[in-house]
Amino acid sequence: MTELRRGFQGIETALRSHPSKIQMTTAMRIKVECYAGYRGEETPRRVQIGDGQWEVIEILDRWLAPQHRYFKLKTVDGSQWIIRHDTLTDQWELTYFKHA
Repeated sequence: MTELRRGFQGIETALRSHPSKIQMTTAMRIKVECYAGYRGEETPRRVQIGDGQWEVIEILDRWLAPQHRYFKLKTVDGSQWIIRHDTLTDQWELTYFKHA
């Protein structure tokens, strides 16, 4: 449970400059564990921020942009996330977070 709290503290720190808003104005780099399906497309299965890890239980939406792939996720704690994968740099970023 302490790992979960540390991860949420990182998110809260990033959002502190906009306490009335949940949406972030800048993206935060994160680590994402993926599953590559039979078509080779990677699907997020776990999100890691610092020492905290959250299991993805549902992909709510996904869409493409010229240089990014976006995923709207629901994690085991009920939180919603929008993460994006930069296809050129192979980096993952958190762009939106709403705690359940």
